[in-house]
Amino acid sequence: MEFFLVYIREAHPMGEPDRRGRVGIRKEAPGGGGHGAIPLPKTEEERHAAAKKCVDGLELSIPTLVDSMDNAANYAYGAWPDRMYVIGVDGNIAYGGEPGPWGFDAEAWAAAIHDVAK
Repeated sequence: MEFFLVYIREAHPMGEPDRRGRVGIRKEAPGGGGHGAIPLPKTEEERHAAAKKCVDGLELSIPTLVDSMDNAANYAYGAWPDRMYVIGVDGNIAYGGEPGPWGFDAEAWAAAIHDVAK
């Protein structure tokens, strides 16, 4: 069984307005993200650098994949703001969580992992 983090487009990149129309850095988070702390990457290299800043800043050890610049994984899985999925070895979705963090159901996610591992 393998687990991956998929880094997608920044939710609140620097220089883009939030829902209230405010622009700029409002909070610096450990991963370098958090409400406008990272400019929106314009190239794959910049997106990979932003993902590395996140992984390093949060001291993550989980293997990290980076979504393509066309945001294919984000659109395919409805990944924004964040989601938890379990994908079986057959490629089918065994569990698709609701938008996080409020929609996280750790018990249902764990049960799906257990079922797939059988």
